[in-house]
Formats: sequence, C-alpha cells, structure tokens
Amino acid sequence: MEPEGKGSVSPEQARRMLASNEASAIDIRDDEAWVGGHIPGARHCSQEELEQTLERIDSSQTVIVACEDGDRSAEVAEQIAGDGREAVSLEGGMASWRSDDQPMQPSEDPNEDSPI
Repeated sequence: MEPEGKGSVSPEQARRMLASNEASAIDIRDDEAWVGGHIPGARHCSQEELEQTLERIDSSQTVIVACEDGDRSAEVAEQIAGDGREAVSLEGGMASWRSDDQPMQPSEDPNEDSPI
C-alpha cells in the first residue's frame, strides 16, 4: 500500500500498514505520554535512541513515526527518509489516532517496547 500525501499517512492507513506487516511504528513522545497509551506494537524511543531503534526494524518495512500532533514526527520521518529508509509521519499524530478511535495499548514501563 502506497502512503498518500507527502510523507504522512492517516491513522487508518497506518493501522492497515501495521496490520499487514508492511510497517513498524516508532513513538517519539515523552515517557508519560507513552505510558498513557500508544499504537499497539510500537517502539518507544527518544531522538538520541533513534538510530539504535531503527536497527531493530526490518529494513523492508516502512517506518511510521508518531508524536502527539504530527509536527515532530514529520521532521523525524524526513530525517529517516534522508538516510535512505522508507518513513512517514502519522498525520495529526496520536491526537488524530485517538480521535479516529484506533486501538491503544497502555504500558507500565516507558523503557519497554510493546510486544510485537
């Protein structure tokens, strides 16, 4: 599935890409936001941990980057794409994901990735 738009996907497109294993999600929000709920199966990382996190994702998958409103994730997705990986931002961020009633996964530990 080709993402629509310039480097972003809607929550529904993201959900379908993740469900079909075409993509993996990275959540770059702070620890408190991550613990409150995130995309099921997402990996949590800070800007400093980005390269290490990307190494753990299959290079054939598109990387979907999520932040709260889509602004920071657009910048990070552009950075990842500039390094030669397929990457898109979650359009509207997690605010849009929640308002679209997409599934959420809580986490007790901000340093632990979601089980895949």
